[in-house]
This record gives sequence, C-alpha cells and structure tokens, in this order.
Amino acid sequence: MTEVLRLAGGGGSAIDSRSALIAIAAAPILDQLPATEQRRLARAAVPRDIRRGEVLFRAGEVSGGLHLVRSGVVEIRLEGEAGHVPIAVIGPGDLVGVSAAAGDVAAPWSAVALESGEVITISPVALDAAVSAYPEVGQHLTSLFERRRRWAQAIESNRAPFSSPKNGRVIAVHSPRGGGGTTTVALGIAGILAQDRPQQVVVVDLSLPFGRCAYWTRSTPTTSLARIEQAPSRYRDDIVASAVSMDSGLGLLPAVLRPEEADLLTPEAITRAVQVLRREFEFVVIDVSLDLLGLVRAACQRADDIVTLTTPDFPSLRDTSAFLDWMESLRHRVRLLLNHPARAGAVGSRAIRRTLAIEELAELPHDEELVRASGRGERWPPLEVSSFRLTRSLESLTQHLFLRQPEEAETEKAAAGRRRWILG
Repeated sequence: MTEVLRLAGGGGSAIDSRSALIAIAAAPILDQLPATEQRRLARAAVPRDIRRGEVLFRAGEVSGGLHLVRSGVVEIRLEGEAGHVPIAVIGPGDLVGVSAAAGDVAAPWSAVALESGEVITISPVALDAAVSAYPEVGQHLTSLFERRRRWAQAIESNRAPFSSPKNGRVIAVHSPRGGGGTTTVALGIAGILAQDRPQQVVVVDLSLPFGRCAYWTRSTPTTSLARIEQAPSRYRDDIVASAVSMDSGLGLLPAVLRPEEADLLTPEAITRAVQVLRREFEFVVIDVSLDLLGLVRAACQRADDIVTLTTPDFPSLRDTSAFLDWMESLRHRVRLLLNHPARAGAVGSRAIRRTLAIEELAELPHDEELVRASGRGERWPPLEVSSFRLTRSLESLTQHLFLRQPEEAETEKAAAGRRRWILG
C-alpha cells in the first residue's frame, strides 16, 4: 500500500539548510547556478525522509517542486489499468519532478520510492525565481523533462529504444600517453556509428577526473557511474540503463560529474555498466582517457576492439610498446592508430612500425583547422562528418573496422593479407 508524500512548507533549520546546500552544489544542472543562488535555494529547500512505497507525486498531478534524490531509489512509472510500466530508475544525486521547470504542468508519470532515503525538495516558487534569473538552467531542466517525456511516449507506444536485448559491440579508445587525441577519436567514431545506427550508440566517458564528452556533445547528463555506485546494488543495473543522456542523438554516460567522484569509481562499476549497455545498444564506445591501470584494464577487458592511439614521438612509442606488453593477453583485440597532433612527427612511419614490431598501421592526418577550432572551445558536431580532414579519415576508419558486413571483412582479409594502410 503506497502513501502519498506530503511535503511540509516553509524553510528548514540551519542544519537542514547546510545539508541542502551541499546537495544542491553537487546536483546536476543546479550546480551551474552561482553560489549566491544556490544558497537562496538551500534556505527555501525542504529535506524530507521518504519510505519505501511512498509516492512523491502521481500522474496527472503537478509535481509539487523539484526533488533532488539525496539517498534511496525512486522509480518514474506510467500508470495503467493493467499495472504500471517503469520509465526510469533514479538513484542518489539525480533529479525527479523536472516537470516543475516547465511551469504549472502536470506530470505524465508517477514517482514512487523503491527504497527508503531522503529527498530535498525545491518549491515551484523558488525554482521559478532561479530559472527566471538564469534561463540556461531552466532550459536544461526543461530539456531533461522533454527527454523523459519522449522516452515515456516511446515506451507507451511499444517503440522503446531499449525494448529488445542486444549483444552490442564494445570499442575502447585509449592512449597510453596524454595528448593522443583519445576523446576526439572516441567521439568521432561514435558519431559516425550513430549516423548509421541512430539511437543505438552510447559513449562511456572515462576521461577522468573532469570528463570532457558532455561539453563536446552539448549533453547534460544527470548522473554518473560513481553516483550509481552509491545506490543499493540490486538497482544499479536499472539505474545504468536509465541514466544515458540522449541530448545530442548520441548516448552518453559519464564516469563522474565532479572531479572528487573519481575516487568512488571502481573496476566493478565499469564492468557492470558495459555489460548493461551492450544489452541496450548496438555500439558502446569507451573514452579511456585515464592512466589508472585497474580501470583501464576493466574497460579493455570488456571491449571487443581496443583502438590504441600513439603519436610519432619516442616517448609515446615507448609507452605504447609497454602498454602492448602489459595487455599481452588482449593483444589480438588491439588496433593501433597513429595520430598526428602536429604537422610533422619526430619519428617516421617506418621507424614506428619497427619500434612497435608491427606491419599494419592506420594513420590519422594532422588537421590544423580542427586544432584551431578546439583551441577556441568550439564544439564540433560529432554526428556530422564535417569538412574537417580528420573526421573524413575517421569515417573511412569506422566504416572499414566496424560497419562492414562479416562476409565483407573475411573476403578482404583473405585477399589482402598483412599490409600497411593509411587513411586520409
């Protein structure tokens, strides 16, 4: 028997306000507000314990405010005569009741606590004042509401994007040395795959400790792998499946939303997330821009293909050679890719092949235009094969490695044998 959650009005105690401020400062989207506005929201916020089975709001009702889940688990569900259908499972650090940001709009779904915990509720009046002063925050909240509404409509009409189990292909993109272009290549590959498989490609952003993919894809994720680890273990798979942001048409799940969360990330969290996502998507691309060996190994062990980037200089080649030795048992999955971040490399291609003891080597050309655009902070569109020279080369690479039919790949392999090939 469920109980409707009754929220008290008025401000809380000084202790409650401090607790609310800590939560709001770390909350997705709300963390974009200046500190003065966060303090104002905290003074107006109402922390509240919730019990398993409590209803935060029902479908057809106004949500009563924006609810920040501080602990526990909340399910967003569609109600019907035959029972309810889950839309998403929301864990600690995420938001519920985002319809409050769209004005006096009734929620098309219900929100019910699956596990006891605490929510911090920001009243519609306080929220409206914040989004009026800072419209970008309101736009992000409204976009999140629209994203969940589209998802609910797809589920209701039996067109859910995650309706049938898959066995997706996992591609890890890694460079043993910083500055190799890992994020650029990972997003480029993912964007090109998404053109061929719309809504069926997700990027896992392991570019610790800050995360880069949300900025470059114009996405607004609301949770992370580190935060999902704070939820009860039996709900983590469902939260992972619900956590993917599809703002750009390309799915994104970050490892962290804030740098301090990096300490909470574990190899088990990466393994679990990849296992879940490969059942939901046709392609899972992992941006492995980190040097924590336990996390790197966890990502690479779950990958079908490991795209290893190196640059034409001896320090990078030395690290790449050491990485290949360290990953000896997975060497057959590695696809080496030579990236040229500068006009001319210090080491020629022949010396590189000799140093790495390989014959086949794919190369990405130097792209001065992309370097300048990135330096200016311009967010290049990963879902478009633009005029950038590098993205045209990545299109050829992606088509060659990941989008050919199996029979085409076998025919080419038998005919070509071992060779060196250059893209771009």
